[in-house]
Amino acid sequence: MHHEGLGPRRAVRCPTGPTRLAARLRSSEAPALSSHIHIPAALRERFDLTGPLGVGARGVVWSAVDARGTRRAIKTPQRPHPADAAMLKAEYRALVRCCHPHIVTPHRLVVKPSACWLELEFVPGVRINRWAGSLPAEWSATVDQRIRRVGGQLVSAVAAVHRHGLVHRDLKPENILVDDTDRLVLLDFDLAAPPNTDQTRGSILGTPGYRPPEQGLGLPIGPAADWYAVGAVLHEVLVGRPPFGKRPRASLRAQRRLRPPDLLTVRPDLPADIAAVVHDLLQPEPTARPTRARLEAIFPRPEAEPGEPAVTRGTLDQLRRTLDGPHTAWVDLLDATDADRRHARVQGTPTRGHDVVVRVDPAEDVPHRLLDAIAAGVVQVLRRLPRDQRSAVLPRDRVQLLDSFPDFVLLPELSSFVPGVGTGDPRALARVLLGLSDRGGLRLVLEDLHRATPADLEQLERLLALSTGCSVVTEGEPIRDPKRSALLRSLRKQCTTTKAIRVRSVPPPV
Repeated sequence: MHHEGLGPRRAVRCPTGPTRLAARLRSSEAPALSSHIHIPAALRERFDLTGPLGVGARGVVWSAVDARGTRRAIKTPQRPHPADAAMLKAEYRALVRCCHPHIVTPHRLVVKPSACWLELEFVPGVRINRWAGSLPAEWSATVDQRIRRVGGQLVSAVAAVHRHGLVHRDLKPENILVDDTDRLVLLDFDLAAPPNTDQTRGSILGTPGYRPPEQGLGLPIGPAADWYAVGAVLHEVLVGRPPFGKRPRASLRAQRRLRPPDLLTVRPDLPADIAAVVHDLLQPEPTARPTRARLEAIFPRPEAEPGEPAVTRGTLDQLRRTLDGPHTAWVDLLDATDADRRHARVQGTPTRGHDVVVRVDPAEDVPHRLLDAIAAGVVQVLRRLPRDQRSAVLPRDRVQLLDSFPDFVLLPELSSFVPGVGTGDPRALARVLLGLSDRGGLRLVLEDLHRATPADLEQLERLLALSTGCSVVTEGEPIRDPKRSALLRSLRKQCTTTKAIRVRSVPPPV
């Protein structure tokens, strides 16, 4: 990984430096280098670490085998520091939200005072540029079919990231693997964040050669930045090199001064539609880059991927009416499928106000789990806001906020602070929620609420008792456990109105 850190406090440095360390991890020196990297004892007890798969400025990915013989990829920070744990938690939660057949599957998150790691699906593949290098040199119907099929998987995975309100920001061949069956998997979400977020002053995110010019200049970015990177990756897949080289300053100057390269001058045998769309993806102006619809016309959506969910207009109107107004509402979305319920929530929620989206996840082994996840959702909302609005919402006592929930160190204003260990004090978080409520309204969205434990619900009750003006939208399966049902009844009483909406999906066309 060649991307820079989010700031001087977050740039994790090994004794040998990340670039030299990466080369040495691939060499015969790898076993001896484990002494340079913090590996929690709890991780060694749970897994047999068979070797490093990769290293970056923030962490190391290990190949590991558990007691049942299951192979996993384990990501650990290079040092036990709260800021690095916050980054790892953000990556895990981004992966959980972007659940997709062509995005690496997260299995478990562990955050303890002396241990922090992320358990991922092990992908037995090679980088997409190496996969392309194994194809026949001459273009043929078979090569055409395989390129379009793998390209379609890449477009589908990136579109899923955008659909869940994130920008990947580090698409490059090292983060895109293809296996022997031509299954593509997108990896490495440690830079994934909402669009239009401020970059920390003095840092440039992403990898030279693949990041777009707006990202190389440190400007706010949106989904078009990822589509530029897709174009750069496809350019390398088709001709063996990125379009403007990999040197940071030289590639940025070329991006801004030169026209996008014409692939047909290098490979006349390429199909005209593929050459044209790669050319257009590399346009320096974000608005000039192709849309997802055009990309899917050339790189078809994978056959196994389900279509876009759809729900009836009556469901959407009912949800809008319930959430629209000055009152605070508790809305339970029931029935249908997970995708339909979430589609109804996205489409039927009024555009004004802020949505803090949280997925209740028992696979998170994190102190104060639900409150910690809500704090992470608040951080995502704040990163979308302009700097002046964000500063107005943050409390004056920012040290207490970071002592309670270290994830707030991911905000540019707090990146120079020293985060605490995470006391989970709901008062600090409630002040931020109140600030958001006073500036346009606030909705707390709880996905998979049926997976919440009584301890999770008790944490939520303490938070809502301190946060007035916050509506709650839940989705999940019915809860029949008496203790959790009683806690939910008590929670609902904190809102002025309650409503259960049964989601009705639109039947597929015959």
